[in-house]
Amino acid sequence: MSQKLSNPTTPLPKSYRKVQFGDTIDTVKIIGVEYDENSMVEVIKVIVHPMTDDEFYAELYMEDYGDWAFV
Repeated sequence: MSQKLSNPTTPLPKSYRKVQFGDTIDTVKIIGVEYDENSMVEVIKVIVHPMTDDEFYAELYMEDYGDWAFV
């Protein structure tokens, strides 16, 4: 298992984004990013439906890109 690194000097992408999960498009707020040992993005940490009663935490794994995508 690779060690995950956090690089606080790397700016986060646009904080609020639309993400498509299959046939569903949801608004997410990006709250963090984890990097692998090669400083490549491994996981994007998000809050889905931010600032609503339905908000929840999720992790978008880059290895699963294609099952989800920014739109």
